[in-house]
Amino acid sequence: AAVFVYLWDEEAERLVLRVASTLPDQFGVNEIKLRLGDGIAGWAALRQQSVIVNHRPEEDPRYLAFPTIDENDFNSMLAVPIGDDQNQLRGVFALYSEQEGAFGDDELAIAMEVGRLLASGLVRAETVANLDRQSASSHFLLDFPTPSRTSLVPALQFAAGRLLDLLEADVCVLEYMSRRESGTAPIM
Repeated sequence: AAVFVYLWDEEAERLVLRVASTLPDQFGVNEIKLRLGDGIAGWAALRQQSVIVNHRPEEDPRYLAFPTIDENDFNSMLAVPIGDDQNQLRGVFALYSEQEGAFGDDELAIAMEVGRLLASGLVRAETVANLDRQSASSHFLLDFPTPSRTSLVPALQFAAGRLLDLLEADVCVLEYMSRRESGTAPIM
């Protein structure tokens, strides 16, 4: 009946709800954040163990209610950690059913495989994003026009203009100080 996917946010040190299949207008997505151990999904992430609750998940002592999510219609829940090959937590996803006793060993095995596939996809997406950043850095240096390679002011002007474009910023200030000449004033 529903799927919720929480991804681990390193900076916030929280599981952040990124996908919710049943929420109208995705209300709560990117806003609901769980500490490890919070709620059934947070418990699954903390222990890196799958959890099956086949009778009224809201009666489970680990349950954590959110005002933006109505989970009272669900009678079964399966929470599975998303962990990569190095057992690094990437997130957790939860499946919900309106039927009691909806999840068993077969569903658990499939969900665990989906968790591994999700982790693999997240690792690959992270690798591609890193390669894109490295490529952009290389192109940034290669794109300098010939006159700016031999003169400091045109090089700084070009760099500032490119940074404004790449970062979608309104202002860019570069400060240059020569290492060779200790008495020179910095150029801004």
